[in-house]
Amino acid sequence: MTNPDYQCRLCKTKYKRQPVMQKKHQDRKGCFEQKGSPCQQYLPQHNMVGYKKILYYKCPTLFYDRGASFFIDYYHSWTNGIMPYSGTYLEQPAKFVEVMELVHNLLEEHKKIIEEKQKSYGKRSKR
Repeated sequence: MTNPDYQCRLCKTKYKRQPVMQKKHQDRKGCFEQKGSPCQQYLPQHNMVGYKKILYYKCPTLFYDRGASFFIDYYHSWTNGIMPYSGTYLEQPAKFVEVMELVHNLLEEHKKIIEEKQKSYGKRSKR
């Protein structure tokens, strides 16, 4: 969602005076119709070993809705042991646990990117 290629408002601003280029960009990114080949893919990096690539045949921002934000917001409760359904961790629905693992993976990747940026700011340049 933070990738500039998939932020609709930036695309509309960038191609405001170039409607032909905007149409080509929208076709390439799958903004309005499903593509025959994936326009974006995501391979979990952090702790989801063995998971397959997630392929998007449409723009990934089309999949974001209030339900998705619920899972992101609920993640912090999940890490503190507050389960959405009665019972223990093993009694939670498998899809919900999988989504929580995905959110965890995305947050860890984001932390890693921030740490790498902070390390690069602290390095001295050679003269």
